[in-house]
Amino acid sequence: MTKVQRLSRRRHQIAALLLGWAMGLAGCYDPKIGDGVFRCAAGQRCPRGFFCHPDDNLCWLTRTGSSPKPDGAARPDGPSDHVDGGDAGDRDGRPIDADAATDQASTDSDVPDMAMPQDRAADRADVIDQASEPVDVSHPQDADGGDAPIPVDAASDGPKPNGQRCTQNAMCISNHCVDDVCCNDACQGQCMACDVGSAVGTCTPVTGDPHSNRGRCAGTGRCAGACTGAPSGTCTFPSGTVSCAAPSCSVATFTPGSACNGAGACTMPAPVSCGAFRCNAGGDACLIACASDNDCVQPSAPYCVQQACLATKPNATRCTANGECQSTHCVDGVCCDSACQGRCQACDLNSHEGTCMLVTSGQPRGNRPVCGGAAECAGFCGGAPSGECTFPDKSTSCQCPAALLGLGACDSAGACHVLGLGGALGQLCL
Repeated sequence: MTKVQRLSRRRHQIAALLLGWAMGLAGCYDPKIGDGVFRCAAGQRCPRGFFCHPDDNLCWLTRTGSSPKPDGAARPDGPSDHVDGGDAGDRDGRPIDADAATDQASTDSDVPDMAMPQDRAADRADVIDQASEPVDVSHPQDADGGDAPIPVDAASDGPKPNGQRCTQNAMCISNHCVDDVCCNDACQGQCMACDVGSAVGTCTPVTGDPHSNRGRCAGTGRCAGACTGAPSGTCTFPSGTVSCAAPSCSVATFTPGSACNGAGACTMPAPVSCGAFRCNAGGDACLIACASDNDCVQPSAPYCVQQACLATKPNATRCTANGECQSTHCVDGVCCDSACQGRCQACDLNSHEGTCMLVTSGQPRGNRPVCGGAAECAGFCGGAPSGECTFPDKSTSCQCPAALLGLGACDSAGACHVLGLGGALGQLCL
């Protein structure tokens, strides 16, 4: 092979090597490229699959787990094309440098010092310039210079489409990471979510409790809000037709039942007094009538009269003390129209309760003392207008053993006297 042929072949080899190096920096990974062959481009950039180590500013394979060797240690050889003993790297094993490779090609002892054709020299200069420029490996290019599509595996760490799992906004194409998935919207409504059933990735109204960390709807008990799928994405609250507390009554104070206020709270109506009455036995309402004095709670109306609580009792009403009665007279257990103090008077006669009446037979009523007298001369209630007892007079004979023939007569005061001559009453019959 002539020197001209060898020179031409060597030029092609160098051009191919520089082109491969430039393509490596541009992101086209060549599995024949070894660790530490290329220096890092500006911004510590390397071809895809390599990383720039700050200790020596060289590109190393990340996928093999290789790490830079200490200074002076042998590094893996770079790609080589052994033609006539040629080596892609420097003689001392250092990484390929575009300028150094150019110098070596121009000073090779096997190549005569001859000028290259003008067009080839320009091509070679373009290759060297392109290889020397920093390559942006974040946007790999295809052979035509356009952006090459990123493989699915390579894009796994890039922005994700809606519906994919995420932990922060920057992970999503939409820049919205909601409910741990990439979402089409910020989805901030309390009753909206991006993880609903078949609509994952789309902000959708929900029912029940709010999702994720949005917090429960406001309100307590039966008035608490809930998500009902409303398009507004807000909590829905029970209206005032929903009861939230039953009515109650304590002693003589009634608290009406409560209803929701439509904003999550249970209204609390003001308690009201039962008036003169106590609460019923069930503790949920006021009495509306009394059955005894015990059902009346006001000191000013302590008495139950015909189911009404009154301050005092009218006549004919049962009583135990004068103060209970409007008349201030409690006689024979009823309020009476008068003091009715005669021994043969009464205020509890049938059909005449509350009215003081004369007793026309028998002995005095209630706690009045009996009329007195003995035997045939004993007194009785005979309807005397005075209201006092009636005693037999001298027209009534009585037995008197000490008298003549044992005859005597009543003295109209309950005693038996000796009947003297002329029919006059004499000494007391003993």
